[in-house]
Order: sequence, then C-alpha cells, then structure tokens
Amino acid sequence: MSNPKSPLATASSKDIITFLDDVRIVLGLSQRQMDSLVLLLTKADGAHLDFHLGNVDIFFCSDVSEDSGDKEIIVGMCTSQKNCANTISYKIPQAYLHHVTKENSFVR
Repeated sequence: MSNPKSPLATASSKDIITFLDDVRIVLGLSQRQMDSLVLLLTKADGAHLDFHLGNVDIFFCSDVSEDSGDKEIIVGMCTSQKNCANTISYKIPQAYLHHVTKENSFVR
C-alpha cells in the first residue's frame, strides 16, 4: 500500500523554495547567480557568508553533517527593528543541491 505525501511535507518544501527565492530577490541576484552561490557553498567546508542590507542580515553556512556525511547548507534571514529581531533559517534540502549541481554541469 502506497503512502501518499503528507500535505505538511509538501507545504514545507514549498516554503524553503519560496524562502530561497525571497533571499535571491533581496540580494538582487538572478537565478543563475543564486545557483552559482549555492554551488560555491557545496564545494566549501566551514564557509560562512554574511550579507547586511539595512535592517536585514542574510547568512549562509556550509558544513558536512556529522551524522550522514552529506553537505549541509543553512540559509537564514534576520530582520531587526529597535528592540525586536526576527530570524528564520532553513537547511537547504539535498534534492535541491543535487538539482542545482546537475543543472550546472560546468561545476565538477
């Protein structure tokens, strides 16, 4: 008997893609430039990129998971106003990393 995808899982994967697109727009990058940024992070170990635009901080962290040995890339955005800050971050799914790598075969 097949197990249909949970609506929660579908909504969750849409959220990370939407979030990555929001980050791309805030940084003023084209999709190709965003893909190149992600590709650079897949090649790096222990990399940290921070962007500061007004009251918005965007960060990327790249490392290898101790549990699985897979590359992990975390992307986050923090907006701050006076005495309040709101931070959201996601781990970029492996499927997305594989897709970007496959689509950009010039990177080996």
